[in-house]
Amino acid sequence: MPEVAERFLLAVRNSIEEVSKRVGIGVPINLKNPKLAGLRAWRVTGFPAIRVYYLVSEKTLRVIRILHGKRDIHPLLESTDELR
Repeated sequence: MPEVAERFLLAVRNSIEEVSKRVGIGVPINLKNPKLAGLRAWRVTGFPAIRVYYLVSEKTLRVIRILHGKRDIHPLLESTDELR
């Protein structure tokens, strides 16, 4: 099982790196929370159901969550308390 965890971690890092090079890729996610305006989702390579949910502001890429895309993500994202 450690091999899968290592492969997953590498895939997440690679996907975040891809987002950082091509800001704006992915699917826009529309939520009611104004702090999440501009939120986008991008797939984790090799793990097709997993998504990186991120925001970009000026020169900052902020990963909000990494979630399974089949979940009801809206309540999970709307309740994100870490946003400031």
